[in-house]
Amino acid sequence: MRKTRGSPEANAYTKGQAGRLLAQPFPGQAFLGWTGDASGTQNPLTVTVPTNRTITATFARRLSLALQPWPSPTPHRGFLLQLAGGEGNTCLVQASPDLAAWQPLTTLTISNTAVQFIDVAVTNRSPRFYRGELR
Repeated sequence: MRKTRGSPEANAYTKGQAGRLLAQPFPGQAFLGWTGDASGTQNPLTVTVPTNRTITATFARRLSLALQPWPSPTPHRGFLLQLAGGEGNTCLVQASPDLAAWQPLTTLTISNTAVQFIDVAVTNRSPRFYRGELR
């Protein structure tokens, strides 16, 4: 569930009236922007109503990337990672030894709400950081 509030709050506005729309994402979501008769990511958005308008606030689940423990003893080496987000989102997962130089690790498409993968290139000798970018 997402929430958008108008100020002043009303079901209808008179021609030429100015108003303000505020998009409020729920926890775990991010505001992506406005579509329809408005665009951009300004939030709150001030609009003047010259005619009938339809403005929609667009939200998405935030990505989360987490290390997961192995479910049972296994001969695999590396880290088991889980990427959670909106179904169908494609994400580029990157790794870095220093939070400055990022290298592509894999590209994943989320099925259902999460996908798991293994980083077999990791070693116990050096730090490794991860991030995900929506594509």
